[in-house]
Amino acid sequence: MHNDTYGEIIRRLYIIGVYGSAEASPDYLSCFEKRFERSPCQNHVSGIERRLYRQKLQDNVLDVAEVRAKINSFIRQGE
Repeated sequence: MHNDTYGEIIRRLYIIGVYGSAEASPDYLSCFEKRFERSPCQNHVSGIERRLYRQKLQDNVLDVAEVRAKINSFIRQGE
């Protein structure tokens, strides 16, 4: 793969983990963050705790306006 193309893909890569709660899974996000340390996407990892929004596993967290706003803000940080 051409290096410029790879760099562009990495620049646009954002990882958003959806999980139950930080209390129940305290290492969930840190395992992703450690994987991308010292890389162009080190600040491109975020998480959504379903419990904070009273969402169950089968629910769609994107149905919550606050979650959509949080994700949009997170993604815009790299522009």
